[in-house]
Amino acid sequence: MTTPPASSRSGRGFAAHTGVASAERIRWGRYEMTRRSRAARYRELAVLGGAQGVVFYLFWAVSIVAFVVEVWAFADAVRRPAAAYTVAGKLTKRLWLIILGIALLFGLAGAVALVSILQMLPIIAFIAAAVYLADVRPAVRQYGGRGGSSSGPYGSW
Repeated sequence: MTTPPASSRSGRGFAAHTGVASAERIRWGRYEMTRRSRAARYRELAVLGGAQGVVFYLFWAVSIVAFVVEVWAFADAVRRPAAAYTVAGKLTKRLWLIILGIALLFGLAGAVALVSILQMLPIIAFIAAAVYLADVRPAVRQYGGRGGSSSGPYGSW
């Protein structure tokens, strides 16, 4: 036995009192479902799809920038001499390379959208690279290594 549509039973219609445009209530056994028209679904997809697309590309750009920062930190850590880390009183070069290497992998996973930028691992990876660049790099840079001074092969210029 089928029941008449909600619009003929209540007088006002399902769409009028729920705010859902172009919807009707369907009873199937003891379950009630709504069925919207195809046009209503396409309108919803057009509105939400455009906004979600902009947000997706914004977060993707942020993850690319974070990945570039992580590559910069890792490359800088590779270039510095190991003795400079111990003289500066920081963690060893090997430990920083392990930390930044793992951060680089998580940053790569965030940049290619395997891991969402809103998850914790890409954020922690960026924080590790930022700590290296803000704290360790200035302390290690003053103890020599390639690229830190303006000296030539036979002394200063």
